Amino acid sequence: MPADLAASPHVGRPLTVPDGAYPYTRRHAPSSTLHSNLVEMCRWMEAHLEPADGRLDPALLELMWRPVAPVGQPPWDEEAALGWSVGRYGGHRTLSHSGADPGFGSRLVLVPDRRTGVVVLANSNTVLTSAIVAAALDIAFGEQQGEGAAAFRRLVEAESAEFGLDDEESTKALWGAIELHRTDLVWPLLRAWTELRPDSSDAWTMTGWAHQVDGELDLARSRLQRALDLDPENDDAALIMRNLPSEAYVLPTSLRDAPVQRGSHS
Repeated sequence: MPADLAASPHVGRPLTVPDGAYPYTRRHAPSSTLHSNLVEMCRWMEAHLEPADGRLDPALLELMWRPVAPVGQPPWDEEAALGWSVGRYGGHRTLSHSGADPGFGSRLVLVPDRRTGVVVLANSNTVLTSAIVAAALDIAFGEQQGEGAAAFRRLVEAESAEFGLDDEESTKALWGAIELHRTDLVWPLLRAWTELRPDSSDAWTMTGWAHQVDGELDLARSRLQRALDLDPENDDAALIMRNLPSEAYVLPTSLRDAPVQRGSHS
């Protein structure tokens, strides 16, 4: 990929492009590292929406779009098909797929009976790809007062100079940097999150994960246990806790920030 054509991944809050963030480890290769752009993705969607020209077999497409398992996450992920998520939006069946890697996010949605598709590609984990897709579909359907269009107007009108500590948005901002082992980019926000939201299971989950990456296993266990005490059904905290290594692995000192303040979070 020519460097001048590549998008740079942004992680953390405030957003930062960490050195060496991409390409990252080869373990991601089976599920990512496909390089594309909006024009190519639109051509790919068109091939699915207009299969009669012989590029794709309509019977094969229907087989791929047939639901095989429930998921229960509307509007896009109500059921799982063969590589596609099946949902409904505005009374129409949708077929979609989303993706996220450190510093990147994407969502593609097809509406076959309207011969309409939307793709959003972002070089940040904090971009609200789902809201943008919904807004674009509302506009395409001529439903200017729809839920998606209203969300888009809120995005346009929102003040961007400040941000809160909403659990979902903070998680989006932090996980990419932690997965890249760049905890130095997120410790200030983690400290603020746990200080201001001590009842947030997600805040303690992310803090425990950061300690695990830094090789501080005792701290990781205590933070993850606090997350589970607050929410016994926190699957992410339980998974990290189960997979804690028996021996610590430690980042080079130059990549690590000062340790978290322990006194108030014991």
